[in-house]
Amino acid sequence: MMREWLLLLGALLTAVSTVPANPTQRYLDQDRQNRGSGAGDAAEAAPQVVWGKQCSPRLACLRLLQDTILECEVFAPSGTVLSWYKDQTPLDRQRDERNSVWRGGQTLARSTSKVHLSSVVFIDCASVEDLGEYRLEVRTPGDQVFVRHFTVNLTDTEKGMPGRTCWFGKDLIDQLPRIYEYARKAAGVHASDVLLPCRLRAHLHTKSTTWLFKGTRLASHHAKYKLLPSGDLLVRNLQPEDQGMYTCRAYSNKIMGYTDQIHTFVYLMDQETVV
Repeated sequence: MMREWLLLLGALLTAVSTVPANPTQRYLDQDRQNRGSGAGDAAEAAPQVVWGKQCSPRLACLRLLQDTILECEVFAPSGTVLSWYKDQTPLDRQRDERNSVWRGGQTLARSTSKVHLSSVVFIDCASVEDLGEYRLEVRTPGDQVFVRHFTVNLTDTEKGMPGRTCWFGKDLIDQLPRIYEYARKAAGVHASDVLLPCRLRAHLHTKSTTWLFKGTRLASHHAKYKLLPSGDLLVRNLQPEDQGMYTCRAYSNKIMGYTDQIHTFVYLMDQETVV
């Protein structure tokens, strides 16, 4: 019985694998109708955030008991914070505590580093409570705010085939190590700092993350790197030897043997290309 349960759980993890493990190239798609608000005319002339094509439709229709996600990607300055809300309620209740580290730091607000961010909201075994208005708020280190809205409705009242998460329940699903926010790519000029996000939602005390660079695990105390409580990695004083693939692996301390991971490619950009 235990073996059958583990096999079923393995199938679940394959099905709810959330983010692609390999970095991908996206075309830029500026959302001029919902670009957001910034600091006066300067923000209008030179918006710091560009929406990517890999964003869910503004209106999403689903059946009851369906498994799905809302997702969106942006190109933004390093240190940009993405926050999801449902009917004005934050979906990440621990964000204020985890981001408190950055309220006292000003280095990223002056940084020219850029990141290609991807973020998702998991809708597991959909119920009527999942219907409503969702909002993605994008806040740059310079305190510009950009917003995109989504509406989730039912296609009909019939229940379809239950999603895989329905068989396990919310408590077990919350224990799974699923990364909901990360950077596909990051770029900075020589000697700049760049922040690589790796965010897990809910029950953080039951999960942990490990960062690797070119397959080698990074130490928690290092002059070059700072591992943050949020799971993010700060790469300081970017040099040519810091270019390459960074991997964040997430573990569950309750369900051993299961991981989720993402890859972020970091590279140097020429000073002349910085706008």
